[in-house]
Amino acid sequence: MLQSPISRPKAAIFKKQLTGWQKRLPRLEIQLATCQQVASKHQQQLLEQQTTLTALLAWRAKLETDNLSNPNPPPYVEARMDAGFAAGHNLTWLLELGYCPNTKAPNGHTATALRACLPKRSRCVKVGANAEMLGWGEYHLHDCPYPLTVALERFWVRHAYKYAALIHYRDDDFCPTLPVWFQHYN
Repeated sequence: MLQSPISRPKAAIFKKQLTGWQKRLPRLEIQLATCQQVASKHQQQLLEQQTTLTALLAWRAKLETDNLSNPNPPPYVEARMDAGFAAGHNLTWLLELGYCPNTKAPNGHTATALRACLPKRSRCVKVGANAEMLGWGEYHLHDCPYPLTVALERFWVRHAYKYAALIHYRDDDFCPTLPVWFQHYN
């Protein structure tokens, strides 16, 4: 079967389309190269995450073995520490070893974040001569996957309040009253 030649109007349309596609080609080649770089970066991140997962699974297996080999584990071991040690990864490490941390937040950012979320009519509990606390309940500190019990404390110093946050964890869900917690911590 013989093909008829393309008419001039159609040929003009095709030529215009071809010119537009040729103009887009360099930009598409750049987009393709960018997509290939992104895919390569994601593959590298996937390998790093798989390596991390393998290490975490080995750590969990070691902890489970340690737990099974301990005939008489204590029901509760409190870890008291300076706030500088209370970063999320340190708290995670302590919790995974079976300790129950009782500390202050590592910096003022936690207290600031808690203050920003305070309900308008929140009521603090008097826990000391110049101190009050407000219990927060479950809280996730940056870099710690476990829920922690947090309380916001404020102290009347001279003519203004100073704020801090206490962090507490018990795997038996026991949480002391705010005055008991404050006295025990201090």
